[in-house]
Amino acid sequence: MVQDGELVAAGFGTVGSTGNFALARYRRDGSLDPTFGTGGRVTTDMGAFDSARALVVQDGRLVPAGSTIGVSGVARGSPWPATGEGMTAR
Repeated sequence: MVQDGELVAAGFGTVGSTGNFALARYRRDGSLDPTFGTGGRVTTDMGAFDSARALVVQDGRLVPAGSTIGVSGVARGSPWPATGEGMTAR
C-alpha cells in the first residue's frame, strides 16, 4: 500500500517482443489510478527481458527490484516517486 489505501503492483509489461519493469497503481475501488504514470501504469526498460519481482516504499518513493536476463538486483539511481513521474532507469 502506498497512501490512502492505494495499492501498487510490480511485474513486467510486454513492449514489442521484450518485457520491461512494470508498475500499476490501483485505487481503493480496484480501478487503475489515472494520476500514476500513463493511465495508472508505468513501464521502464532496464535492459533485455525485465521483470520487477519486489517493491518497497521508501520515504514516499517506489524502489522496485527484479531481474533482466538472469541478472537480479535493485534498480540503481534515485528511487522513483510514488506518482510514477520521471520513472526511468539509471
